[in-house]
Amino acid sequence: VDLRLYALVTSFGQEPSELRAYLYTEGLVRFCSEAFSLDPAELCNGCVHLTNNEVNAKNAKATNRPGSANCGNWRLSKLLAWLKRGQCQSCSDLEDLWPRIRRLVVDVLQA
Repeated sequence: VDLRLYALVTSFGQEPSELRAYLYTEGLVRFCSEAFSLDPAELCNGCVHLTNNEVNAKNAKATNRPGSANCGNWRLSKLLAWLKRGQCQSCSDLEDLWPRIRRLVVDVLQA
């Protein structure tokens, strides 16, 4: 999975308080067309390790059924709704997600 999130930066300054950026709350989620694997036989399989649309579009094994994780691209809101419906056993605290993303964006912009 790769998440594409977009920020508009309107001001950089010498001080951290002079940074002004806006984070768009919709984004793009891209999936591999095959399940991730560390099997040595799959290490060269780009459809297992890359979310590139051109690579995965050529995969005969790809499924494009709605609801399947490997259907190409989703909007971020669709992924969040899927997670909130309890589809992810390891995703217990989604309420903390946006504050953590905002903090990450600020940290990256200040680096």
